[in-house]
Amino acid sequence: MKKPLREIKQDFQDFLQNMPGRIDRLKEFLGVVAFSYEPAEIELVENFYRKYIGAENDLGLSENELDKLIETYIGVAYLWHFGGEWYLIEKTSADKYGYAAIIKYGGKGYPYVAVPPLGWLRQIRNGQRDEPLRRMFERWISYFFENPEHELEPVRNIQ
Repeated sequence: MKKPLREIKQDFQDFLQNMPGRIDRLKEFLGVVAFSYEPAEIELVENFYRKYIGAENDLGLSENELDKLIETYIGVAYLWHFGGEWYLIEKTSADKYGYAAIIKYGGKGYPYVAVPPLGWLRQIRNGQRDEPLRRMFERWISYFFENPEHELEPVRNIQ
C-alpha cells in the first residue's frame, strides 16, 4: 500500500533537510575529507553501495538508510555537474511515486525528464543496471561539453 501524500511530502522534506548529514556520514565511511563528485569517485561510491546491498554489514545502516545515503550522494553529484533542483514525484499512478527526482537540469532549453537517483539504485539492487553510474556520468559530461548551447548552471551547495 502506498503512503499517503502528506507522509510522502514530509519524508521528502526530511530527505532534503538531512542531506548534509548524510554526505558527512558517507565521507566518514569512505575516509574522504571532501567530495569532488568526479567519475572515479562516483565509481567508488557505487562500488561501496554494491558491496553493502543485501548483505549483513557492520556499518549500522538499514537497507533504507544505505539507499538514502547513496541516493543523496548520486543526486548531489548530478546537481554538481548538470544543475537542476530536487522534486518530489507526487503522481500516485507513477511507478516512482514518492521518489525524490531531479528536474530543470541541463541548462535553458534542455528537454529534461525527471531523474530519480533512487531508481538507478533499484536497478543496481535488482541486477538490471547494465551501465555503471561512472560511465553514465562520463557520457553526460561529454554530451554537455560537446553541446555548449545548453548553458549548465551547476548547483554546488553541498561539499
